[in-house]
Amino acid sequence: MNGITADQVISAAAVLLSLMGAAVAVGNFAEVIRRWRAPEKAARGRTDENTRRLEAHEKAIRTLQEGQQALCAGVVALLEHEMHDGSPRKMSKARDQIDAYLNGLIRKNP
Repeated sequence: MNGITADQVISAAAVLLSLMGAAVAVGNFAEVIRRWRAPEKAARGRTDENTRRLEAHEKAIRTLQEGQQALCAGVVALLEHEMHDGSPRKMSKARDQIDAYLNGLIRKNP
């Protein structure tokens, strides 16, 4: 009974093949999970990039709005100057607002 029989060799080979098959199945399952999650990671990257671009656009729009407000204040001051009293104080204030806006743009975009 000390010898190895053919049935034992066949049983050992079957067990070994079963373990190898299980290892291949686990590896394939892991690859399926990685492929399944890849689109989510790509979408998250695109979402992050779009969020950064949106924030940059919102900042640019705020800057444009500030400039439009300064220019409109200047136009109103010109109209008031021409229509009523010719007050240089209002004109100076409007000029200073427009200068501040334009100088801010020049410093931001050399």
